[in-house]
This record gives sequence, structure tokens and C-alpha cells, in this order.
Amino acid sequence: MCWPHQIFYIIYICRYCFVTLKNDSKAESVMSEINKIKFGVGFLQADWIYSIQFLL
Repeated sequence: MCWPHQIFYIIYICRYCFVTLKNDSKAESVMSEINKIKFGVGFLQADWIYSIQFLL
């Protein structure tokens, strides 16, 4: 069966990557540098994750 008007919005699917920093890293500086990296038609975006599982 052919669906000629089917549109898949694959380019809008969020992708995630977790980064572990060294103990002496300055997180704000690293995040600022990540946000400058071009990806597709935009830029990567670094965000804080507040989750108890990462704090244990």
C-alpha cells in the first residue's frame, strides 16, 4: 500500500547524550562550549539534569 502524503518528522526527534565531567571541570564553561557546536541547522544544547539517581 502506498501512502504518498505520509510525512515523517524525523528531523524533529530529540536526541540525548549524557556527559560525565572530571571532578575539577567547570561545568558552566563546558556547557558554554558545547552550546557553540553547530549541529544540523542549529546548535547543540547543554542542559542541567536534576535527578536524584545521578546524585547517589
